[in-house]
Amino acid sequence: MSRYLGIDLGTTTIAAVVLDTDSSQMVARHSVPNDSRLPINEPSGRSEWDIDRMVELALEAIAARTGLPAGLPVANGCGDNQASFAGSVADFCRSVLVNIGTGAQISAFTEQPLLAQGLDLRPALGGGFLLVGATLCGGHSYQILRDFFYQVGRDIFGLADMPDMYDALNQLATEVPPGAEGLRCEPLFAGSRQ
Repeated sequence: MSRYLGIDLGTTTIAAVVLDTDSSQMVARHSVPNDSRLPINEPSGRSEWDIDRMVELALEAIAARTGLPAGLPVANGCGDNQASFAGSVADFCRSVLVNIGTGAQISAFTEQPLLAQGLDLRPALGGGFLLVGATLCGGHSYQILRDFFYQVGRDIFGLADMPDMYDALNQLATEVPPGAEGLRCEPLFAGSRQ
Protein backbone atom coordinates (compact mmCIF):
# COMPACT_ATOMS: atom_id res chain seq x y z
CA MET A 1 0.00 0.00 0.00
CA SER A 2 1.43 3.41 -1.04
CA ARG A 3 0.33 6.66 0.46
CA TYR A 4 1.03 10.27 -0.38
CA LEU A 5 0.84 13.27 1.89
CA GLY A 6 -0.59 16.31 0.15
CA ILE A 7 -1.00 19.86 1.32
CA ASP A 8 -4.22 21.70 0.48
CA LEU A 9 -3.62 25.47 0.73
CA GLY A 10 -7.18 26.71 0.78
CA THR A 11 -8.58 30.18 1.24
CA THR A 12 -10.11 29.44 4.63
CA THR A 13 -8.18 26.34 5.77
CA ILE A 14 -4.84 24.60 5.22
CA ALA A 15 -5.01 20.84 5.35
CA ALA A 16 -2.70 17.85 5.41
CA VAL A 17 -4.32 15.11 3.32
CA VAL A 18 -3.17 11.48 3.13
CA LEU A 19 -4.12 9.65 -0.08
CA ASP A 20 -3.99 5.88 -0.68
CA THR A 21 -2.64 5.38 -4.21
CA ASP A 22 -4.09 1.88 -4.54
CA SER A 23 -7.68 2.91 -3.86
CA SER A 24 -7.34 6.59 -4.89
CA GLN A 25 -9.13 7.43 -1.65
CA MET A 26 -8.39 10.01 1.00
CA VAL A 27 -7.59 8.07 4.17
CA ALA A 28 -6.86 10.95 6.53
CA ARG A 29 -7.15 14.72 6.73
CA HIS A 30 -6.35 17.36 9.30
CA SER A 31 -7.04 21.04 8.71
CA VAL A 32 -6.27 24.28 10.51
CA PRO A 33 -7.81 27.72 9.89
CA ASN A 34 -5.87 29.79 7.34
CA ASP A 35 -5.16 33.15 8.95
CA SER A 36 -2.31 34.11 6.58
CA ARG A 37 -4.18 36.66 4.45
CA LEU A 38 -2.61 40.12 4.39
CA PRO A 39 -4.78 43.28 4.25
CA ILE A 40 -6.58 43.66 0.92
CA ASN A 41 -4.69 45.67 -1.69
CA GLU A 42 -6.64 48.86 -2.38
CA PRO A 43 -7.81 49.94 -4.92
CA SER A 44 -7.38 46.68 -6.84
CA GLY A 45 -9.11 44.59 -4.17
CA ARG A 46 -6.66 41.70 -4.73
CA SER A 47 -5.71 39.52 -1.80
CA GLU A 48 -2.12 38.72 -0.90
CA TRP A 49 -0.85 36.01 1.44
CA ASP A 50 1.87 35.77 4.08
CA ILE A 51 3.84 32.80 2.77
CA ASP A 52 5.79 32.30 6.01
CA ARG A 53 2.52 31.98 7.93
CA MET A 54 1.15 29.59 5.30
CA VAL A 55 4.19 27.33 5.74
CA GLU A 56 3.78 27.47 9.55
CA LEU A 57 0.15 26.42 9.24
CA ALA A 58 0.96 23.65 6.76
CA LEU A 59 3.62 22.25 9.11
CA GLU A 60 1.14 22.41 11.99
CA ALA A 61 -1.41 20.43 9.96
CA ILE A 62 1.22 17.86 8.90
CA ALA A 63 2.44 17.43 12.48
CA ALA A 64 -1.11 16.89 13.75
CA ARG A 65 -1.90 14.35 11.02
CA THR A 66 1.37 12.39 10.95
CA GLY A 67 2.74 12.73 14.46
CA LEU A 68 5.98 14.17 13.03
CA PRO A 69 7.53 16.99 15.06
CA ALA A 70 6.28 20.47 14.13
CA GLY A 71 9.83 21.79 13.63
CA LEU A 72 10.84 19.11 11.11
CA PRO A 73 12.46 20.80 8.07
CA VAL A 74 10.33 20.53 4.95
CA ALA A 75 11.31 21.59 1.44
CA ASN A 76 8.66 23.09 -0.76
CA GLY A 77 8.54 24.11 -4.38
CA CYS A 78 8.53 27.67 -5.56
CA GLY A 79 7.27 29.57 -8.56
CA ASP A 80 9.36 29.89 -11.70
CA ASN A 81 9.62 33.66 -11.21
CA GLN A 82 11.02 33.27 -7.69
CA ALA A 83 13.43 30.54 -8.82
CA SER A 84 14.58 32.68 -11.74
CA PHE A 85 15.24 35.65 -9.45
CA ALA A 86 17.15 33.56 -6.89
CA GLY A 87 19.27 31.91 -9.55
CA SER A 88 20.00 35.02 -11.64
CA VAL A 89 20.86 37.88 -9.30
CA ALA A 90 23.95 38.18 -7.13
CA ASP A 91 22.45 40.58 -4.58
CA PHE A 92 18.71 40.45 -3.88
CA CYS A 93 18.63 43.96 -2.39
CA ARG A 94 20.49 45.68 -5.24
CA SER A 95 19.17 43.87 -8.29
CA VAL A 96 16.28 44.09 -10.69
CA LEU A 97 15.66 41.10 -12.91
CA VAL A 98 14.16 41.48 -16.39
CA ASN A 99 13.05 38.13 -17.76
CA ILE A 100 11.68 37.93 -21.30
CA GLY A 101 10.34 34.64 -22.55
CA THR A 102 6.94 34.12 -24.11
CA GLY A 103 5.70 36.45 -21.38
CA ALA A 104 7.82 38.98 -19.53
CA GLN A 105 8.51 39.94 -15.93
CA ILE A 106 10.45 42.62 -14.15
CA SER A 107 11.15 41.71 -10.52
CA ALA A 108 12.64 43.57 -7.55
CA PHE A 109 13.15 42.39 -3.97
CA THR A 110 11.65 44.09 -0.94
CA GLU A 111 11.96 43.06 2.70
CA GLN A 112 8.50 44.37 3.59
CA PRO A 113 5.23 43.71 1.75
CA LEU A 114 4.57 46.68 -0.53
CA LEU A 115 1.35 46.92 -2.45
CA ALA A 116 1.43 48.84 -5.73
CA GLN A 117 -1.19 49.02 -8.45
CA GLY A 118 -0.23 46.95 -11.48
CA LEU A 119 2.39 44.93 -9.58
CA ASP A 120 2.11 41.49 -8.01
CA LEU A 121 3.52 40.86 -4.55
CA ARG A 122 5.06 37.37 -4.43
CA PRO A 123 6.97 35.56 -1.68
CA ALA A 124 10.74 35.47 -2.20
CA LEU A 125 12.93 32.50 -1.38
CA GLY A 126 14.47 32.85 2.06
CA GLY A 127 12.02 35.51 3.19
CA GLY A 128 10.97 38.88 1.90
CA PHE A 129 8.96 39.57 -1.22
CA LEU A 130 9.24 40.22 -4.93
CA LEU A 131 7.43 43.11 -6.55
CA VAL A 132 6.65 41.83 -10.03
CA GLY A 133 5.35 43.53 -13.12
CA ALA A 134 4.28 40.76 -15.48
CA THR A 135 2.71 40.61 -18.90
CA LEU A 136 1.41 37.67 -20.88
CA CYS A 137 3.21 38.85 -24.03
CA GLY A 138 6.92 39.55 -23.77
CA GLY A 139 8.99 37.82 -26.41
CA HIS A 140 5.72 36.72 -27.96
CA SER A 141 5.05 40.36 -28.92
CA TYR A 142 8.32 40.43 -30.86
CA GLN A 143 7.42 37.14 -32.53
CA ILE A 144 4.04 38.59 -33.59
CA LEU A 145 5.85 41.61 -35.11
CA ARG A 146 8.28 39.32 -36.94
CA ASP A 147 5.45 37.14 -38.24
CA PHE A 148 3.59 40.24 -39.46
CA PHE A 149 6.58 41.29 -41.58
CA TYR A 150 7.06 37.74 -42.87
CA GLN A 151 3.40 37.70 -43.94
CA VAL A 152 3.68 41.12 -45.65
CA GLY A 153 6.78 39.96 -47.50
CA ARG A 154 5.11 36.73 -48.57
CA ASP A 155 1.55 37.93 -49.31
CA ILE A 156 2.13 41.44 -50.66
CA PHE A 157 5.61 41.26 -52.19
CA GLY A 158 5.61 37.56 -53.13
CA LEU A 159 8.87 36.82 -51.33
CA ALA A 160 9.32 33.14 -50.61
CA ASP A 161 12.78 33.21 -49.04
CA MET A 162 13.54 35.92 -46.49
CA PRO A 163 16.54 36.44 -44.22
CA ASP A 164 16.37 36.14 -40.44
CA MET A 165 13.79 38.79 -39.66
CA TYR A 166 14.96 39.18 -36.04
CA ASP A 167 18.37 40.45 -37.22
CA ALA A 168 16.67 43.00 -39.47
CA LEU A 169 14.26 44.11 -36.70
CA ASN A 170 17.12 44.42 -34.20
CA GLN A 171 19.07 46.61 -36.64
CA LEU A 172 16.03 48.83 -37.26
CA ALA A 173 15.48 49.17 -33.49
CA THR A 174 19.00 50.62 -33.08
CA GLU A 175 17.99 53.50 -35.36
CA VAL A 176 14.91 54.51 -33.35
CA PRO A 177 15.45 57.62 -31.18
CA PRO A 178 14.83 57.42 -27.41
CA GLY A 179 11.09 57.68 -26.77
CA ALA A 180 10.32 56.26 -30.24
CA GLU A 181 8.80 59.63 -31.21
CA GLY A 182 5.79 58.78 -29.06
CA LEU A 183 5.03 55.39 -30.62
CA ARG A 184 3.80 52.89 -28.02
CA CYS A 185 2.76 49.26 -28.04
CA GLU A 186 0.24 47.83 -25.61
CA PRO A 187 1.22 44.12 -25.63
CA LEU A 188 -2.24 42.68 -24.96
CA PHE A 189 -2.11 40.12 -27.78
CA ALA A 190 -2.81 37.29 -25.33
CA GLY A 191 -5.07 39.29 -23.00
CA SER A 192 -4.28 41.02 -19.73
CA ARG A 193 -3.35 39.92 -16.21
CA GLN A 194 -5.66 42.59 -14.77
